[in-house]
Amino acid sequence: MSDPVQWDGAWWQQAPDGSWFRWDEPSGSWVPHAPSSSYGYAGPSAGYVGPSGYADPSITGFQGYAPVGAPKPKLAIERASFGIRLGAAIIDGIVLAAAWFLLFAILGGFTLLGSAASGGVEEAVPVGAAMGSFVMLYIVGLVGGVLYFALQEGGARGQTLGKRAVGIRIIDVHTGAPIGIGKGFLRVIGRYISQLPCYLGYLWMLWDEDKQTWHDKMCECIVVPVSAMPFSN
Repeated sequence: MSDPVQWDGAWWQQAPDGSWFRWDEPSGSWVPHAPSSSYGYAGPSAGYVGPSGYADPSITGFQGYAPVGAPKPKLAIERASFGIRLGAAIIDGIVLAAAWFLLFAILGGFTLLGSAASGGVEEAVPVGAAMGSFVMLYIVGLVGGVLYFALQEGGARGQTLGKRAVGIRIIDVHTGAPIGIGKGFLRVIGRYISQLPCYLGYLWMLWDEDKQTWHDKMCECIVVPVSAMPFSN
């Protein structure tokens, strides 16, 4: 989304696809501009957008960008439901579990076969070595999970494999842009915080007006259907 611009007494933002959103004061959010609106035009640029992608400053009534420190309005678009997000989480869990067990089979399978051939696991594999292997697998799985979520959710698409399967994505709550890798890692940390009090942080979206979990709020993002915010080419 472009930076907010003020024109004809209202604040506007332009989406990557060229459509305009107008700031609605009563609801405190950005709303898509409907052609039937009393404004009677397609947006503050009146059909012309300057080279920078923002409304042409020469248009009568243009008053510049939003002042520094102004509150950031939130996008007024459809949010993904709790059930859809839960489905994506289940798929991601299956993917990560399958990857972990595959790694376990690869690293441990040869050891077990060798132990059986030599007359027993107890004789061939000391308990300490077995525990060490398990701890190593746990660490690899933990790091892999962090990278899985941070790099995909912070990437340009904002989707894990589970989110792709159910057709949802993560975007910045103010601009609609990808949240970036940094916030992707922050969101992973937030997941653990959301889990601590009996998953209260996850359940929070059920009564939150923006349908945000605690980890959504930590990195100022929302989860939306791809149909509500398509990918820009």
